[in-house]
Amino acid sequence: MPQDVTGQERSRHGVGYGPGAVRPERGSRMPFVGATNIDGDSKELLAKYDQVVAALRRRERPLPGLISHYCMETDTGIRVVNCYETEEQLRAGYDATDFRDALQKAGFEFRPPQIMRVHNYFHVTS
Repeated sequence: MPQDVTGQERSRHGVGYGPGAVRPERGSRMPFVGATNIDGDSKELLAKYDQVVAALRRRERPLPGLISHYCMETDTGIRVVNCYETEEQLRAGYDATDFRDALQKAGFEFRPPQIMRVHNYFHVTS
């Protein structure tokens, strides 16, 4: 990984990584994200989302390859984004029986996510 004049590591896009930052290994494949927009009253949707999350927290561990998960309030409802190490792991996560069951119990209809390849990412941990 290239370093700047201070010795701090830099990504190929010039983004600095501080101590404790999580970043992809050199030569590794870049991950995939699945994004789903759900339109409606955001307060009601977030309450249903929280039911899904509560059900999935009963898992012994996260699904293989899950890097990160985000739920955001939008102007028209909510957006849920999951990032996985591979497209196969992402598709398996969305196809998982307990995930589909949790959606149904919370009153959501499954919608296939928009799947996109990630060009670059990093997480700052401290």
